[in-house]
Amino acid sequence: MGTFSVSEDTVRITYEPTLLADPECLIATFAHELAHYLLATAPSAPPCAEDEHEYLTDLTAVHLGFGVFMANSVFDFQQFGDSVMQGWHSKRTGYLPEQDMVFATALFIAAKELDPAPGYQCLKPHLGKMLRRALRDLAADKRLVEQIRSSIPAPEGEEERPQEGGGV
Repeated sequence: MGTFSVSEDTVRITYEPTLLADPECLIATFAHELAHYLLATAPSAPPCAEDEHEYLTDLTAVHLGFGVFMANSVFDFQQFGDSVMQGWHSKRTGYLPEQDMVFATALFIAAKELDPAPGYQCLKPHLGKMLRRALRDLAADKRLVEQIRSSIPAPEGEEERPQEGGGV
């Protein structure tokens, strides 16, 4: 759907022109390619093996706030028909499956203490149900969310987030 490359002083992100007819997938593609750029220019190497970089790139796009676009774009199925012919078309994009994308989005929402209602409304119905379940599971065992929340730097001008157990 898109590519990312760096040569000397030039960064290039490309996209498949047919994506202009699918804005949600276009946004997900740009988010993924932007995440490639951020990972490529990070001060340290990614914390994963080379063959896991694309998965980390998808997760980075979710961390940037594009989880709903990413999850909705993973799989698309459409049927068509008229008086002469009928058929179907399916498309898969990204690297992580829908369930992983939704769970990563739930972690993002929970760690940032965001209102999940817009996510429920904007996700495909079956993904919205997955998000509800994931957030319910995360609420039942807060350790993972607290661990992630404590690693997120506080915005400028705010105090550091308190860590589990009352520490600063």
